[in-house]
Amino acid sequence: MGIFLIAVLGTVFFIQVLLRYILTYKLSESSVDIVLLNILPIFRIRFDNIVRAEECSPFSPEALDPLIWPLGNRLWGKCVLIVKRKGFRQRILLTPDNPKVFIEQILLKIPANSDVLT
Repeated sequence: MGIFLIAVLGTVFFIQVLLRYILTYKLSESSVDIVLLNILPIFRIRFDNIVRAEECSPFSPEALDPLIWPLGNRLWGKCVLIVKRKGFRQRILLTPDNPKVFIEQILLKIPANSDVLT
């Protein structure tokens, strides 16, 4: 029982504290990039494909939707929900360090002629 508890606590600590150094988010000129080990892009969300970007709680109904794609780098904390126009998994959940600033930066980079909801 003691080893199991240590394993669970170690896993929670790893996900909450250390995973943010393994999985990070970068804003390029044309997209939000999900990057592994700060060098290998594993997923890209183009700004012209974003319909909505909003802050939400990890326990809100939107975040608990089974159809959402959780690309978060921690278990709890404020999240950013990105809804895409088209493509695989149109609802994506990210957990940047500062969600409000992250959303503001996304909205600044979205083309002026797009119909983005915040």
